Order: sequence, then structure tokens, then C-alpha cells
Amino acid sequence: MNLDRLNNHITQMGSIGTTPDGGVTRLAFTDEDMQGRKLLTSYMHNLGLEVYEDGIGNISGVWRGLNPTLPRLIVGSHIDTVPEGGKFDGVLGVLGALECIQTMREHGFMPNRSIEVVSFSAEESSRFNISTIGSKMISRPFDLQVLHQYKDKDDVSLYEILFTKGFDPSNLKQWDHQEIFAFLELHIEQGPRLELLQADIGIVDKIAAPTRLVVTIKGEAAHSGSCPMEYRKDALVAAAMVIEQVEQVGIEESVYQTVATIGRIDIEPGSMNVVPERAKLYLDIRGVDMQSIERALSAIVYKISNITTSRGLTFTVETISHETPVQLDFRLAGIIENICLDRDFKAIRMSSGAGHDSMNLARIVPTALILIPCVGGISHNKRENVLPKDINNGLNILHECMHRLSF
Repeated sequence: MNLDRLNNHITQMGSIGTTPDGGVTRLAFTDEDMQGRKLLTSYMHNLGLEVYEDGIGNISGVWRGLNPTLPRLIVGSHIDTVPEGGKFDGVLGVLGALECIQTMREHGFMPNRSIEVVSFSAEESSRFNISTIGSKMISRPFDLQVLHQYKDKDDVSLYEILFTKGFDPSNLKQWDHQEIFAFLELHIEQGPRLELLQADIGIVDKIAAPTRLVVTIKGEAAHSGSCPMEYRKDALVAAAMVIEQVEQVGIEESVYQTVATIGRIDIEPGSMNVVPERAKLYLDIRGVDMQSIERALSAIVYKISNITTSRGLTFTVETISHETPVQLDFRLAGIIENICLDRDFKAIRMSSGAGHDSMNLARIVPTALILIPCVGGISHNKRENVLPKDINNGLNILHECMHRLSF
């Protein structure tokens, strides 16, 4: 494995969307994302892969095997980022898979079945408030009308943006599970557990499911100087109380590996001399125990109701997504575990609190998610970093797994 070559590719990709303070912002279907896609397809073409893009923008690079009629092995992740994110999240899984193929070719290896490297579109929810769009759309029945509902902060729909960027979602087809042998994804952990346990590899058994809501609290705008404190119907104050209660519910359910986060809040009218009339909170609840998720959701809505009623306000709740935790393939996990034993790597079975494209592919084909440590467990952050030894370990496991499954 040529780590210098891979690091150069990761650095080149990370230079697209670099922010002044060292982060990377490459939101789905922005100009920066389109530049990243162009760079990725150039890597694929240079490897001699057959390159395709579908109607939702998923990019595939196919290495034809000796027996291309066999179900193909798919490996990949994503290259879009959160605002001010790092350069390894998702990117490592895509460029790492290409490095594995290049190493195989340099050693004269030829797979029996075709190997396809995929970069899925819009894995991050940062632009459209819904995650893993590309892998969702090819793994389950879909209605094109939902693409009109997903909108960015400028109120432009995903449907409009796709056509602007040259994609036609009406041509998108679901993947046929009979044509796919397995899916593999290499990813950084995005948490501290592997580092704390001094483990080399995380083998994921289950992926947490996100429940995402938009809570809108409605009060009454008033002059900040003339309206007495006791007469105010301040939506922002109520929102602050809700945020505190969301944290408390998350703490109570954390024993079941459930977490709750308010990651964004919009205030109207947004003037310092006006009592806020409306507060819109974006709530993310995740976990691997569906009963715990439902308890957290019910508790949070109950607390919002109490807070708003006591202050003479009203509220609405809009559900963006409500998904179930996903079990990954036991057989593939066993293969990875045996490879780790052969290499004297310390591997642990674990759940993934972060969502990944793997959770959608697992609904239709055998799927494995391989995690490696990231420094300090930090991710979705400009300080995201991965040690070279951990990249090397992850690549070696992925390479051997691809090798064994390609026959």
C-alpha cells in the first residue's frame, strides 16, 4: 500500500473547499463539491476504471473482473463534508478503496468478480437536513416528489439543484440486490472509543438510526424597549429552555446509547431590538435501541408542550426522518475479525452512533463497516485527524477483505 500516494490524494481533495481557519466545507452539489467530483473521476479514469454517474449524482468506478456476470463487490463512502469539517470523513473510504485497487493492479492481481468503487451523493445532512440521500435513493422505493421537499437554507429544492448541475433523477434506478455480492465501507470512527480502548479496528454490528425533527415555537414579536418583561411571549427564551431539556433527556437515555442534539436554531425576525416571535429548532435523536429513541422523542415533545403552554406560546413538530437501527452482516464481520486476528490487530465489535451509507446498503445486500480511530475521537471538525498507522491498518484490512471477496 502506498500511503504517500493516498495522503497526496486526500490532501488534494481536502484543498477543495478549504476555509481560512483550516477546515473543509464541501456541501453536496455546491461548486466545491462539483470540483471534488471532477477530481475523483480523474483518479478513477487514471486507474482505468469505467466511470458512471447516476441521476442522483452517485459516482461509480468499475474494475471489470474476469467473470463480470458474477454479482459485483461494491466498496465506497462519500466525499461531501459538513461546514468546517475535516478531510478524512468519508473521503478515506472512497480514496482508500481506489488505493487498494491500484495496489492490486500493481501486484498483477485480477479479480474474478467486478469491483465497483462508489462515492454516494449528499451523505451529510448539512445542506438539505436529511442524510445519506444518494444511498437511500438506490436502496429503497422512492418518490421523486420528495426531492422537491428537501430544500437548502436558500429555499432551493434538491430537485432543482440536481437539474442545474446536469443530473436527471427521473433516470435513477434502484440497485438490483441480486447483482451485488456485498458492500464494504472503511470510515473513521468519529468518536473516542477505539482510541480509549487502544483498539486498532472497530467492526460494526449495528448502526444507530437518526430521528430528525424541526420544532417551531411561535410567540409574539414586540418592541424590546417598550414591552414589559411580564407581558412578553419570547420564542427564543422558550427555545433555550427546550434546548436544556433536550440535553437532559439525552443524558437520561445515554445508558442505552441514545443521544439527542439541537444542532441548529433559526430566529425570526432576528433583530436585536425585537422580542423573537419564532424559533425554529433542528433536533437530531440517534440510537441503536428503538424503545429508547421513542422514549426520548416522547419525553422531549412532552417537555416542549409544558414549556410553551406555561409561557402562552404554541409549537409545531415536523418530522424530517424517522429511521430504525440497522444490523450489519454477521458473516462479513466474522471475515474481518479473522483477518484482524491473522495480523495481530486488536479488533472490537461495536455499534456506530454516526450514520453511514452502509445503513442503507445493509437493507438490500450483505454489508460491513470497518472503523479506524481518529485522534481524540474528533470529527465534523477542522481538527479531525488520523494517524498514519491507523490509516495503514484500515487499508490493510480493507485490501484483504476486497481480495477475499473478489473470487
